Amino acid sequence: MDVHNHSNLTMTDTTKIDDRAEQLVLKLAEEGVFRIDTKLGEIWRIGVKNRGVIKPCEVRRAEYEANNGYLRIRVMVCSVRVRVSAHRVIYRAHYGSIPEGCIIDHGNRVRCDNRIVNLEAVTQSENVRRALGLPPMEIPSDFIPF
Repeated sequence: MDVHNHSNLTMTDTTKIDDRAEQLVLKLAEEGVFRIDTKLGEIWRIGVKNRGVIKPCEVRRAEYEANNGYLRIRVMVCSVRVRVSAHRVIYRAHYGSIPEGCIIDHGNRVRCDNRIVNLEAVTQSENVRRALGLPPMEIPSDFIPF
């Protein structure tokens, strides 16, 4: 079962599953299943974990390109196959966490360019502004919030 195609799950459910899956990929990287290169923006599968035992495998890129152009990784979470956004994992591997209320933006607009210099945590509204080519919102110096 692929949870992203399961119609009975709420957005909160999938967000929790995505977060758990991202944490799992980071943990597996610490254990030697994945190698995350934040400078190059690449995630490599260097081992397999079966029943708690990690064995080396043929080294290969862990990501695949989804139909929308983003790179993803497939992992199993509690016997459920989950797709994980590679750019979010790379950002978390470098910075530790994603700030509350932020999403990860590709600065150069290239969805498969996951180099850390290209990734930035921004609000959803800022991401939309950038996608539309609008300048950043400037707050006038004499602005007084009510």
